[in-house]
Amino acid sequence: KGASQGHAPSQQNLGIMYYQGDGGIQDFVKAREWYLKGASQGNIRSQYSLGVMYELGQAGEQDYMKAHEWYLKAAIKGNVESQCNLGNMYYEGKGVKQDFAKAREYYLKGASQGNATSQHNVGIMNWNGQGVKQDPVKARLWYLKAASKNHAPSQHRLGEIYYHGQGVKEDFVKAGEWYLKSAAQGNADAQYSLGNMYYAGKGVKHDPMKA
Repeated sequence: KGASQGHAPSQQNLGIMYYQGDGGIQDFVKAREWYLKGASQGNIRSQYSLGVMYELGQAGEQDYMKAHEWYLKAAIKGNVESQCNLGNMYYEGKGVKQDFAKAREYYLKGASQGNATSQHNVGIMNWNGQGVKQDPVKARLWYLKAASKNHAPSQHRLGEIYYHGQGVKEDFVKAGEWYLKSAAQGNADAQYSLGNMYYAGKGVKHDPMKA
């Protein structure tokens, strides 16, 4: 009732219901219709959700330009997911000219609000020297911020840093600790790395069964 009367949060909620198929009826077209109603009234979550649908081509063809448009509206209002996704678009050159400086700018916006994925991506850019001078020390600090929020890829990355002694003293025990945290969340790369450590007996007791 609230949605039909123009209540933007209710319109957003209806969009979610159709998007997720709550009640057994998944309908991307109707989801987009309700998101659009909410987004047109300035509802941030609806704007972000529309961006996702256009980026993924749900309820129509992929449209990176429209995705960018809706992400930008939400990002300006501080939506961290939209800031991160805009960073991805500039990093990969999706619908826009590839621009590492702009990618980093948007990642930093999300990272400063505590978004773990953005923090990880800032770490990657610092590590690779993309849009900024290469700085392994700063990269490790960003990975640590994300890893402390249980971000599995950052935990795996820290494992790699300690295992190979990249900018830090080689430390198989610490490497194993970070691999284990990541592997426990289902990260396949970390599970593989941890298996190798058990097989080789590096930082852990040699255990071919665990490997």
